Amino acid sequence: MTFDSRSNIATKTDLGNFTMNYGENGKPHALTSIDGIPDNFPLESLFVTYTDFKKIKTLDEENKSYSITYGVDEQRRKSVFSINNTLQETRYYIGDYEEKICHISGITEQFHYLGSAVYITRSNNINDFGSVLKSMLCLNKAIIYIEKSQVKSFKVIKQFL
Repeated sequence: MTFDSRSNIATKTDLGNFTMNYGENGKPHALTSIDGIPDNFPLESLFVTYTDFKKIKTLDEENKSYSITYGVDEQRRKSVFSINNTLQETRYYIGDYEEKICHISGITEQFHYLGSAVYITRSNNINDFGSVLKSMLCLNKAIIYIEKSQVKSFKVIKQFL
């Protein structure tokens, strides 16, 4: 990535060899156009709807749809992702807890956020019924990966400092 004299991004390797134009609307740091279209730029139209409190409600692009449901506190409670009207994934959000249901594989993952740590359980609805796959703990600049076996004992797999 390179920058121009105003500290705006001039080039990015993942975009290709395109010129980024800034300030065409009188705002010197606002990206206003790119000369050319990057290969990985989506050509489909993205339709966005918003809630009354100005948060994204739905995103629709070609055959993909993503919707978010919010609680009375204006915090997200549920999100749903579909392709061709076929449910792919549902997520529930409650405070420091998140649950992800993959409707294709039938696997449910539960994320318990505990300060700087996350406790992850996974169920495939057949035989592991929420056994712990891994926990990531940040302790004194260390990240420790822990795995739980079927006999309910923990072992440290890797520790990075």
